[in-house]
Amino acid sequence: MAKADTHGYAQRSRFLTCAVLEHFAQMQTGPEPPSGDEGPVEGVTTASIRAGVRSLWEAPAKA
Repeated sequence: MAKADTHGYAQRSRFLTCAVLEHFAQMQTGPEPPSGDEGPVEGVTTASIRAGVRSLWEAPAKA
């Protein structure tokens, strides 16, 4: 699965200063990537994703 449009949930507050952040352990959680996952898929862009979704609603060509 492509990872081009990643985003985060539960981002830390912008009101936490650097001095306060020193008292926290920083962790990143999430599902483990499947074995053999080589990273982002090349050539996948937000434009290609939008075009693919748009094509789902287009009428099929008549023969």
